[in-house]
Amino acid sequence: MRLNIFGLPRRQPRHRDISLDEDETQGMLVDENQSSPKPNVQGKLSKAKIVAFFTASIDLARRLLLVLAPSFLTETELQEASSTSQDHHLSTSSLDGLRGYAALAVMNYHILYAYQSFVFYGYGLSQAASKSCARPEDVYAHNRWFHQLPVFRMAYGGTWPISAFFVISGFALSHRPLKVSRDAADGFTSGASAVASGLFRRAFRLYGPPLIATFITMVLIQLGAYEHGRKVSGDTNWVPVINEAHHKRFDSFGLQLGDWLHETWKMFHVFWWGDLHNQYDVHLWTIPTEFRCSLAIFLVLPMYISLREYRLAATFEEEPGW
Repeated sequence: MRLNIFGLPRRQPRHRDISLDEDETQGMLVDENQSSPKPNVQGKLSKAKIVAFFTASIDLARRLLLVLAPSFLTETELQEASSTSQDHHLSTSSLDGLRGYAALAVMNYHILYAYQSFVFYGYGLSQAASKSCARPEDVYAHNRWFHQLPVFRMAYGGTWPISAFFVISGFALSHRPLKVSRDAADGFTSGASAVASGLFRRAFRLYGPPLIATFITMVLIQLGAYEHGRKVSGDTNWVPVINEAHHKRFDSFGLQLGDWLHETWKMFHVFWWGDLHNQYDVHLWTIPTEFRCSLAIFLVLPMYISLREYRLAATFEEEPGW
């Protein structure tokens, strides 16, 4: 027997008779895979959810834009068209360019007329004629600028684009119902369905963007974002020609919202010939007028759809002896 330094018998170590399975159960043995740090699976799932959310949002926005876009310009319509769809696309895609050019001309017109009055008059307007149509301060203007010549002044003219918008809209609204009624087997049924679809979506397409834009303007006015611009626009040194007045700022958001609702409601009086100007954007006066004209188109389209081609040709055929 071995003794320790104090002369006492040394205690023998006790061997544990425990299996490896029991050691693992008690946590004494740890697997190498368990001891290594675990990957951040939750972080990867969160990123995947974010990517899926944005993908779904973009797809939803694309679908909404396709619903609001004119049917003859959508990709679905072009894919479902016949072998002549490419020629059809080429013949109608120019409408987008014309509409964009007209929008650019209107923008130039509204920017320039705050600083220059030549935008109102054509080349060579005499002083005698100016007395009956020009502003008093513009009677003696020479109106001999090169850019006032025909064609050139279309780059900033503000009247011809309005007519172009109306003509293009009328063509766009009539194109699909007439085309479907001629190509489909059940001509009148398909054409009438296209008319009903266009009538249902027309109000949302016309009034949706103006409502959003004027509401944002209303909020900005109430927050005071236009106060500095109000001072600048009232200074003739900065804005010498056309001063577009900024709308009134009310004492509370509730009063401002009520005024916005009142001004917006005027835009829906499509059969009223009074003041239709929304003071939160007076340039939206064309919206109720365009909607009224759209209703007129939807009213007469079913009659033209029901006509046969030879009857339609006879309708516009010139009478003998004219």
